[in-house]
Amino acid sequence: MLEYGFPVNAELKVPRALVLRVHRFLIRLAVRFERLPDEMVVNGGTLLSEHPVKHGGFSNVYRGRFKDSNGDDVEVALKVLKIFEDQTDESRRVLNKKIVKEAFVWQYARHKNVVPFLGVDITTFPSKAMVSPWMPLGSVLSYMGQHSPSCSRALTSKQLDDVIQGLVYLHSIDIVHGDLCGRNILIDKDGRARLTDFGLAGFIDSQTSVKSSTRGGSTRWMAPELILPPPGGRFERTPESDVLAFGCFSCEVRLSSPCSKNST
Repeated sequence: MLEYGFPVNAELKVPRALVLRVHRFLIRLAVRFERLPDEMVVNGGTLLSEHPVKHGGFSNVYRGRFKDSNGDDVEVALKVLKIFEDQTDESRRVLNKKIVKEAFVWQYARHKNVVPFLGVDITTFPSKAMVSPWMPLGSVLSYMGQHSPSCSRALTSKQLDDVIQGLVYLHSIDIVHGDLCGRNILIDKDGRARLTDFGLAGFIDSQTSVKSSTRGGSTRWMAPELILPPPGGRFERTPESDVLAFGCFSCEVRLSSPCSKNST
């Protein structure tokens, strides 16, 4: 039902609400039995390097190669959460159950301005790795540095709109990005901006002590209420804090552009 939708003649008063209930039920089944649906698991991949090619805020990214459904070799990014690296086997087991939820969230977040989800690799690393297409142009920041010799090409208004549309979409399906910044916005081969690493900040938060002042995320892009919650308030990432982070990202783009560097 999640994959193909409901029959055209189905008498559903609130179809989206029913889809969300089915989605939640599927997540509970997967977590209870510690097993992902077969179509979410990818096997037979090959790492192109033993070491990460990127160290993100919450994860290490490895470059690899898998065969797609047509049997063609495709380059992919395998994302392994850093939090798994110093855990006991029992802790990894608990965290693996939580990563199942994140995989489901990403799988059904399908939009042209969101990095696609290809599946979960369960054999290459001690923990599960989420697999997505390799983005050869890298993040917005690396793209600007390598492909923007003049300020007119620093970042187009269309690419900024891509970021906005991706964020609007995530909010429409009740997902808060939580760590919107230049390194979490990738450029695909067609020059389109796509969001990635959404939801991971909240995942990391769930693994820290309630009494801890350490939170996952990029501090300079955080809303004031996240850095210093009001008395009696609690730390909570919201669509509003995402909007402020987008404003900070816009400043980041401006300060990183060749125009800005030339003017200084």
